Amino acid sequence: MKKVGLLVLALVIALGGLGVGYAMWSDTINIQGSVNTAEVCIGFTSASSFDDCDSNTKDYTVKPGEDCKWAITRATKDVGCTTAVISPDGKTVTVTLYNAYPGYLADVEIHIDNCGDIPVRIQDFVITPVGDYTISATDCDWVTSGPSELAVKWYGGLIGEQLHPDEEGVSGSFLVLVDQSAVQDTIYEFTVEITGVQWNEYQAPD
Repeated sequence: MKKVGLLVLALVIALGGLGVGYAMWSDTINIQGSVNTAEVCIGFTSASSFDDCDSNTKDYTVKPGEDCKWAITRATKDVGCTTAVISPDGKTVTVTLYNAYPGYLADVEIHIDNCGDIPVRIQDFVITPVGDYTISATDCDWVTSGPSELAVKWYGGLIGEQLHPDEEGVSGSFLVLVDQSAVQDTIYEFTVEITGVQWNEYQAPD
């Protein structure tokens, strides 16, 4: 038994020595990476009305059934007027119609620039009434007896336009027609916002 005990002890010592023999120093190095992502940014840089309240070229009208693109007629009464104001961050244009009447037409021109780092395409426009009334989109056949107080017609092909950084942006216009259902003694106001996406994420409208 004494020999067996000595043998076990010797084996333990041997294994311990083997462990020490295989111990080693070690060190670790790391590879660190960083990604600087680009910014998608578009904004209004100008907005104006052909019937601006500060000018002398006021009051346009349109008659029911006329082609909206060519039916802008200068009225002689010089009554209504329209303002278009860009928000400080350039993301929103507020359009306000003063002293308007059924058949009154506002023509608003906007300019949009790419303020980011990568090409951007215009995906959509969002028009939001300020107040309790409705706005409808319309084609060139104006409907002046519909349920909406205002009707908006876009033209200029802005949807899908691609804007590049540090290059000239794009301009476009839209018409706003006051409908027969408009309420008297009312200031109509709405906001226009644009949505832009990186150029390879654009989805064409249905």
